[in-house]
Amino acid sequence: MPTEGPPSLLQYTWETPHFRFFYTYVSDIAAQTDRHYDPAKPISAQHGVTNFAYVENCAAYFETAWQHYFAGPVRYPLPPGLDSGERYRVYLYDIVLGTSKPYGVTFPERFFPDGRISSFIAVRNNYAGFPPNDDPNPQQGALKVTVAHEFFHAVQFGLPGGKRDLWRWWMETSATFMEDEIFDSVNDYLSYLPAWFGAPERPLDLFNGSHEYGNVVLAKYLVEKHGGPATIRRTWDKFSSGAPDALTGIHTVLRPQRMHLADGRSREMFATGFAVANLLPGDPVLGYEEGRRYPGIHLARVHTASTSAPMALHLDHLSTAYVAFHSPSATRLAVNVRVADASRRVSPIRATAVLIRPNAPPDLRPVLLCRERRTRAFAGRLEITDLMTGGNTTKVVLVLANVTWGERAIDGVTVNYEAVLV
Repeated sequence: MPTEGPPSLLQYTWETPHFRFFYTYVSDIAAQTDRHYDPAKPISAQHGVTNFAYVENCAAYFETAWQHYFAGPVRYPLPPGLDSGERYRVYLYDIVLGTSKPYGVTFPERFFPDGRISSFIAVRNNYAGFPPNDDPNPQQGALKVTVAHEFFHAVQFGLPGGKRDLWRWWMETSATFMEDEIFDSVNDYLSYLPAWFGAPERPLDLFNGSHEYGNVVLAKYLVEKHGGPATIRRTWDKFSSGAPDALTGIHTVLRPQRMHLADGRSREMFATGFAVANLLPGDPVLGYEEGRRYPGIHLARVHTASTSAPMALHLDHLSTAYVAFHSPSATRLAVNVRVADASRRVSPIRATAVLIRPNAPPDLRPVLLCRERRTRAFAGRLEITDLMTGGNTTKVVLVLANVTWGERAIDGVTVNYEAVLV
């Protein structure tokens, strides 16, 4: 059972074509809204729902999710048990895990030899006090996205394969994406973005209880720029076909497009696509469909006056740092970038300058980092002599990305730069 205690109180049940719901009521008056009202059944002020409409709405949302996952344009395999006509079990109560009160939880149940896992779901009996969203009834909005998210975990558990621990962050990232895919008008996912955009120095595949949810922007970028909603299904196909981890699965999905996840080559997704989109989320070409509502990316440094002092940044695998240069009177910028890493033939850091001018599309200029024969470090230089155009100044943001990942990941790479802005 989901937890000790609450399930024993959930003696009311309601069935739909694909689900069986277990619940109770906060009071006897609330219970009388149920067409199967029974005064002998227990009630609970803590774990009960306020009326039968809450159960009906929850059931409708689960059936909507079912249609999306198993009868929509992109279809997933039915989890164990459901493929033989069983109804999926859902429990409604006041979920408490340690000191936290989660939106919902998908609990694994039976483990099959091929790696599939059956499961059941717990969702909350109310969402009072949870973050706001765009739904006319924010509590119903929170319930909607919980249903989409948790039932996608049931789909993920139901896939054959192994090594789920190495896919754990992608489980949460892709499930958060599904919230907005199924219930697009709720936009609950926006609440995760301030923390994510505030810390671009964190590795893409970090799992820390927060980052993996804000990582929904990665799923959105892949879907919007690299193949539509089927892209998410293709990554999970790679899980079932033996890809060792989620990054490898994503990389393999990109390969038919002659695209790399990240390795410093000319056609790679992370440093010159995804990282730039996060700098300019509202840009109609480079950004996201809903990017105008995204927060600004954290800038590691902002230079507004002439400087030539060497500075250093440290980047872990698949992370980024953004350095901005902007002065109302400057006409010229010169930046020297140096990476002292002799362990690779190709620089572990990818550097791209993004020129942002008023009333003009962004201009991307790569900073080529070449190995020096004498020092074996990687070095490159960027010079921009036309900062002032038409009486307007140009803002330049240097995007530095550590493009190492997987078995070849290098953390703590030191990037030194010195700049002259005059």
